[in-house]
Amino acid sequence: MPLTGAHQAVYRIGFDDGVASHEEPSREEIDGMLKELRDNLANYEIIVEGDWVNFKSVAEEFENEYPLKVLLAMYQEGAIQSMFLMPGTIPH
Repeated sequence: MPLTGAHQAVYRIGFDDGVASHEEPSREEIDGMLKELRDNLANYEIIVEGDWVNFKSVAEEFENEYPLKVLLAMYQEGAIQSMFLMPGTIPH
């Protein structure tokens, strides 16, 4: 049975067996993900700090952080729009 987008993301980050993967993402993947996020969230300051991605917007009165591996898995599956931005996880 084919995996859904959410299942692919979970599988990719290594939580399919209950144990997180320890594979380090490449700098190119992180940069590509950040570019897509920044292109879509222009009024946000988006910073990677360790294993977390911090989002801050004075205009939206919003500040939060999300796991880098989860966001990166969505990006790798081409699902940042459908799984993170469109559902309104981040107001914009």
